[in-house]
Amino acid sequence: MKPHLYIFAFTLVACNSLKEADSDITPDASINYFNAAEGITALPGTKAVYMDVMDTTQTDPVQFTDKTTAGETFPALTSTGPSGTVSILSMMQPSGTHRFIYTNGRKRILADTTFDLTAGGKHTFYAYDDADSLLYRCRILHIVENTSAGADECRFRLLHLSSDLGEMNCYYIKDDGTKVFPASLPSNIKYGNYSDLIKLDTAIVGEDGNAYLQFFTGTDTATVKATATIPYRNGRSYAVVVKGLVNQKFLAYEDAAGSVSVQLSAGILARVRIIN
Repeated sequence: MKPHLYIFAFTLVACNSLKEADSDITPDASINYFNAAEGITALPGTKAVYMDVMDTTQTDPVQFTDKTTAGETFPALTSTGPSGTVSILSMMQPSGTHRFIYTNGRKRILADTTFDLTAGGKHTFYAYDDADSLLYRCRILHIVENTSAGADECRFRLLHLSSDLGEMNCYYIKDDGTKVFPASLPSNIKYGNYSDLIKLDTAIVGEDGNAYLQFFTGTDTATVKATATIPYRNGRSYAVVVKGLVNQKFLAYEDAAGSVSVQLSAGILARVRIIN
């Protein structure tokens, strides 16, 4: 707990000195991780994100749950489930520049990135596939979510993280099957891109309290690639992550441990996660 939380117990002079000391403390940033990369989860073993640590050869990385100083321990975010089914709850880290290394189940580095964590910022890192090298590289999308929805509104943003889906479009589907294409919904979203926050129209919400988005490509609105269910809650913001593969893939993977054949199953999913 920071010293200024105790100032009511001291005199004015003590209070001022504490405030000066507190100004030297680096404020924290909130970080959150979501895995949408099929290449990370394709091979068995612990998948991890290492922060500010060079040695990724450890077989049992420690998951950190609180503040960690660079190099103080062996911090990692572990992800044991299929992509898109497991995300890590937000945790506080010192602001400033940090290095994040992403590995697959055989400890191969798929991404080595450096990002600045702004003080007080809420930072989310989305891992997604490199379309040209699914098993050997991944990309990282960094979004800072510092704004909250108004008390009387609900918002969401769209993220296109499916490597072979093509340009993505969507519409709302109402209870009676009517398709609604409002101007607020973006069109032709490219892979690796995301939308601004979109205000959810209450007229779209069904009797069950949910809004439904259906995704398609090109002009083929009859072929639904995925459906997202967005619960309408005042003051809430969501991220709708479209991930997965349209086509099943059989790929060869080779590293120092040997060669294996990897099957990547087909299936597009739209995961809805709370931003704030």
